[in-house]
Formats: sequence, structure tokens, C-alpha cells
Amino acid sequence: MTHHHPRWVLLLIPILVVMFGNFWLWDNDRLIFGLPVNLLYHVGFCVLVAAVMLVVVKRAWPCYLDKK
Repeated sequence: MTHHHPRWVLLLIPILVVMFGNFWLWDNDRLIFGLPVNLLYHVGFCVLVAAVMLVVVKRAWPCYLDKK
């Protein structure tokens, strides 16, 4: 029995690792809605990571791990 796991979903994880570094906003001192832009970036990043992990679990989770 073969299991089809979309590998493109797993490629999203290294992209998120690079995005976590946030090196392009290090010197940015702007405030948006009274909050530093870096803080808002990481709030949005956390929402994105949660969505990606939901997709990973739904699409790429091995089915045999759920069977007893």
C-alpha cells in the first residue's frame, strides 16, 4: 500500500525558517498602530506558521501513524 504525500507542502517549512530571521526589518523603527513593525511582523508570521502547519498536518501527515 502506497501513501501519497505532497512534498511541496514540506518545502514550505524551510521557507518559514528563512522568513523567521526577519533580517530585512532589523533597522526599521516605524510604528504601525502604535506597535513596532517587527512585533507586527512576528504576529503575522505566527498566524502564517499556524496556517502552514495546519496544511502540513492535513496534507502530509502519514496515515499509518493514526492507525492502531
